[in-house]
Amino acid sequence: MARSAPMFARESALALHGIPYGAEPERVFTTGDRRTAGLKAGVQHARVDLDPEDVTTVHGLRACTLPYALADVARRREPRVAVAAIDAALHAGLVQRGAILTALDRQGPTGRSRAAAAVAFADAAAESVGESWSRVTIRLLGFEAPELQAVVAGGSGRLWRGDFRWRRPGRRPLLGEFDGMQKYGELAAREGRSGASALAAEKHREDDLRFEHDVARWVWLDVLRPERLEAILDRHEVPRIARRSLWLPDPGPLRASGTRR
Repeated sequence: MARSAPMFARESALALHGIPYGAEPERVFTTGDRRTAGLKAGVQHARVDLDPEDVTTVHGLRACTLPYALADVARRREPRVAVAAIDAALHAGLVQRGAILTALDRQGPTGRSRAAAAVAFADAAAESVGESWSRVTIRLLGFEAPELQAVVAGGSGRLWRGDFRWRRPGRRPLLGEFDGMQKYGELAAREGRSGASALAAEKHREDDLRFEHDVARWVWLDVLRPERLEAILDRHEVPRIARRSLWLPDPGPLRASGTRR
């Protein structure tokens, strides 16, 4: 049914729902009012007939429901953004895959197969936007998919959890670690320590892990410039299972969305 007033949609709706995705758009998205459409004063409005079940209120503002917004973003945006958003929603327990796919069925045909692929690839085990963007880039580069959040024992016998893990034929397993720019500051803040002590603790953790594993680390710049991440994974002999995708995003500035690193 048509709505008499616009509501927040797409990435704007995700922001209201508290879902990060990694790259802020340069405009606000609204939908639902069929009397006007187009871009005006930084607001992109779409004329769309919305079912009542796809409309909700968040913090007193009208918006598309989370499943609808996730499906809409997955239809329209590149896979890193789509997967990061869906990963975050699944990780937080705010949505089920089936609800996203059901909402997708009520949307237009443009990008529907791309959105369905993003929903299938999403993983609730991913704990940050950086991990999600890394996973998509690893896939596009043709590398074997890693195990997420693997729990492994260090030389001390203590159990640790790694962001990514690969088993490499004839070599020791490899742990992959994404380091967000704020990682050690965030660790320190959560535990009431200084940034220096958090960094020292992470160094101890890595030394312990190297008892049975090799460790590869990368940062945002490596994810945003896929050839850099490719070189890191090639150097550590991560298995290739597919050709390098012809579609790889151009490097560009990252404006982080949300609080997940």
